[in-house]
Amino acid sequence: MTITEIAHLHTLREVAKAARVKSQTVRSWIHVGVAGPRGVVKLAATKIGGHYLIHPDALAAFIDARNATPQTPLPASDASRRRRAEADRRALRERVG
Repeated sequence: MTITEIAHLHTLREVAKAARVKSQTVRSWIHVGVAGPRGVVKLAATKIGGHYLIHPDALAAFIDARNATPQTPLPASDASRRRRAEADRRALRERVG
């Protein structure tokens, strides 16, 4: 990994701030993952010098996998929740870059 590539990576704190969660939550996404519609989804990160760095593509893949369309159709009551999740995903991508 070159210095130019490292400069484009996000720190754990930056991701937490953009997602409006605590740093420990992002750490949990990396180690444990979260339940997505298609199973457990983990956030890919690289640990350099004791600090986690997250590539923008890895963050986008995590968001997409977490909000992926389930294999079975959602009940009508979940439609508004799905729209909110998609809006949250777009807003997070805009904040993080």
